[in-house]
Amino acid sequence: MTSASHPAAPAPTLYYPDPRPSADVRLYCIPPSTAGAGYYAPWAEHLPETVELGCVQLPGRGRRSSEPSFTDSRHLATSLAHVLDQENDSRPYALFGHSLGALAAFETSRRLRRARSAPPVLLALSALPAPHTARFRAIIPHCLITGDLVLTDLIGPLPQELCDHPESAAAFGVPLLADLTLLLQHRHHEEPPVESAVALYGGCHDPVATPDDLATWNDLFTNAADPTLFPGNHTYPIDQPKPLTERLVRDIQAAYGKPLVPAKPSCP
Repeated sequence: MTSASHPAAPAPTLYYPDPRPSADVRLYCIPPSTAGAGYYAPWAEHLPETVELGCVQLPGRGRRSSEPSFTDSRHLATSLAHVLDQENDSRPYALFGHSLGALAAFETSRRLRRARSAPPVLLALSALPAPHTARFRAIIPHCLITGDLVLTDLIGPLPQELCDHPESAAAFGVPLLADLTLLLQHRHHEEPPVESAVALYGGCHDPVATPDDLATWNDLFTNAADPTLFPGNHTYPIDQPKPLTERLVRDIQAAYGKPLVPAKPSCP
């Protein structure tokens, strides 16, 4: 695949918090707005040894905060697809994306298909309306303008240093604005439905993506899935890592078609 990332944004990288070269399946996770690869690092302890966790590190946040962020979903998808294609070692893999990461995961899977690269066995999408609906572009501006959604509802608790140091707040605000720009500028282009298995997740009290919003993703896949809801709002993955990863492993296993949790040894 030829790399064609945004000229102003360096390519994403991958971080493996607990490398497992003998694992059967890889799970690549794309973070939500403003978050770095560390957002998913705690998941490694909840995953079986048969699943290797790869956390996507986007430029503009975390250890790469000095780099420019992506503001175009097409360029992000092209660049990320190239990274995943290079990382391919013939093992099956799943893609998980939360919020902004859900859009990136979906568009990356379509970019991989256009390049005839290995597709994910499962595309797991969390906490975002499907991009072909009018609600996709309307919900976040509406919530912010009306006050139905505050910043902490969207990205979780803010570090105290942001309140104490204007420089830190400015550095934090740049990737947030870039991510909102990416979401609001996105335009959906019709393509054949994605053939990978799909899993849909959300928070029970998420104002950004209701169960009906999540279900609209099924329009874009050949297979359909009922949304699975967890206690919490838009930031539910922070509070529900164990239940979420357990369900995710079950969904990957169903798509993969083989057991991913090692069988317990029988008593002698």
